[in-house]
Amino acid sequence: MGLGIEIKLIEGISKMKKLKIFTIAFLGFCLIIFLGFIIPHHSSWFVEEDTNCEKRHLFVLSNDVHTDIGFYLRDIPVPIRMALGIENHGQLQDSTILGLGWGERIFYLDVGNWNDLTFSKAWKAMFDSPGTLIHASLYREQAADISLEICESKWLEIQTEILNSFQDSKENWLSKRIKGYSKFDWFYPATGDYSPVHTCNSWTSGVLRKIGLPTPYLSQFPQPLMWHLTE
Repeated sequence: MGLGIEIKLIEGISKMKKLKIFTIAFLGFCLIIFLGFIIPHHSSWFVEEDTNCEKRHLFVLSNDVHTDIGFYLRDIPVPIRMALGIENHGQLQDSTILGLGWGERIFYLDVGNWNDLTFSKAWKAMFDSPGTLIHASLYREQAADISLEICESKWLEIQTEILNSFQDSKENWLSKRIKGYSKFDWFYPATGDYSPVHTCNSWTSGVLRKIGLPTPYLSQFPQPLMWHLTE
């Protein structure tokens, strides 16, 4: 009788220790994730701003799931607009913004809204992705969440970085273009692999980080990135 109680007591203490270890590990993991969201990436710590350069506008847009990097369409070189197939679009205005984002093919084409998301689609997209796409969208200027003025040299650097994310040379963009959700957006095959670590928003963060803009260490979600850009 006494031995049975002692064994149960030992088992109870062992379970409590395991629960304590799990709790500490879980809280430690949550703390690391939290710090990854709020601590700026070291690449932006010592960037000096050039106040004498010629400025260009840059926009960041978010729908709380995906983020896009935007440019005034009028600033995009004509050959690029023609390669995208939007040079003769009927409803372009002087203030129209071209938003460019990167993401996983299944999430873009098969998940139009949260109701379309299933476990099998999410699993395949995360761990067996069929590829990635560049999403090009036309926006009104009022749709931009963040408007920045940066040096033209950095503006060109970002543009080059994005163009390098297209899978094909621009001569083949139009022939491989995929219809978007409306007449104002399109998809194009992209380079790069999608994963839980490298998502659509971490791609945006990585591009902006190239020119020293403040971005978090972890950018799987748009909210931490947008917060850093507005601080």
